[in-house]
Amino acid sequence: MAVPPSIYVKNGSSWRKANREIWRESPVYYVDGRINTPDCDVVYCKKIWPFSVELVEYVKVGERAPPADRQYYWGGKLNLVPDFKSYPLKGEVKVEMKYFADKNCTDARNFSATFNR
Repeated sequence: MAVPPSIYVKNGSSWRKANREIWRESPVYYVDGRINTPDCDVVYCKKIWPFSVELVEYVKVGERAPPADRQYYWGGKLNLVPDFKSYPLKGEVKVEMKYFADKNCTDARNFSATFNR
């Protein structure tokens, strides 16, 4: 099982972390006009290979009302939810991820790869 990857973009001589953790802002949100809800935060051991990651960054463009079937979440009513636009990452991009190499999740390892886009 892997922990969500961190993605960085080269900015001069340093790396800037791309905004990808939009699920922390609200239990319901829009991305590119589509309504979304976050995945569960449950860690378990399960083979997930092959693994893919969208190399995009999210920029908040405003807020809007959720659809009627998503207004009540986590015991409360949501009046407005964040609205994000996704942008493909360009230039030098680095992906870092912690994963477990064994079925018991005891052999933690780190993966890192850099791409030019």
